[in-house]
Amino acid sequence: MNKKIHDPINITIGNRMRIARIELGMSQSDVAKPFGISHQQIQKYEKGMDSISANKLLHFAKFTKKPVAYFFDIEEINDNVASLESMDSTSLLSLSQALSLLNAKQCKAFIDLVSTMGEKNDTSN
Repeated sequence: MNKKIHDPINITIGNRMRIARIELGMSQSDVAKPFGISHQQIQKYEKGMDSISANKLLHFAKFTKKPVAYFFDIEEINDNVASLESMDSTSLLSLSQALSLLNAKQCKAFIDLVSTMGEKNDTSN
């Protein structure tokens, strides 16, 4: 059974949406209500499963008080492309399933951990 590999741009935007939401201390449901969408749709955006429209992203940026450019980190997009190219679909699926089990606080801690690991790798090159 083939598992869909999500677009690196959607993954980056979704990661940034999740970080912005967590920084505000809000749940997916809290964020979904003002936009008239379900928390499941927010979850799909955050996981990079669905593309968010330009209109909704603009409103989300205003809601989170972030510039729209914040959601388009070119370096992160390139890193996501490189990571996807080096991982097989089974590994990606396992990682995605594991991340979906984390609550907002755990997710932030995981992102901080991985970011720190990445910084250490950059300095060791």
